[in-house]
Amino acid sequence: MINQTIRVGFMGAGANTRKHHIPKLRAQPGVELVAVANRTKESGERDAREFGIPRVYDDWRDLVRAPDVDAVCIGTWPYVDCAITLVALDAGKHVLCEARMAMDAAEARRMLDGARRSPHLITQLVPAPNTLEVDATSPKATSARCSRSRSGRSRGASSTRTRRCTGARTPRSAASTS
Repeated sequence: MINQTIRVGFMGAGANTRKHHIPKLRAQPGVELVAVANRTKESGERDAREFGIPRVYDDWRDLVRAPDVDAVCIGTWPYVDCAITLVALDAGKHVLCEARMAMDAAEARRMLDGARRSPHLITQLVPAPNTLEVDATSPKATSARCSRSRSGRSRGASSTRTRRCTGARTPRSAASTS
């Protein structure tokens, strides 16, 4: 896809998607916002007007089947994230899914398996913003948390927490988590 426009469709353009993903993707060179499918067509039409998205779908499946959509941003409730992710990957779409990504670990594993079956596609989970400070896979958050713990600025910082942070500045590799 180098030197090609990436055309993105949105499923579930809720508050977080409208506040973060749509404006930030729209600001990227080579990205075009082409479609939206919300819970109701009316809310999809409202978002399409607000952000200049040309098409609105009644059903997310139609958006995923659209031949001019290269990637999807999933901002729906967790009970449908797994289904959308798997159908989108099967349709050859890149996937960006907001956290909470599944109803349980079994669904999350099915999503991971789907992504592994499609190594030519990019599949990414957006971490929940309220977990970034404690997410050990985020080097910036881990470093900041450890610094606060060592300096005593973190309320209730224990020596156990400080010891756990020492040396934990780099994320675990993807290979070590599989």
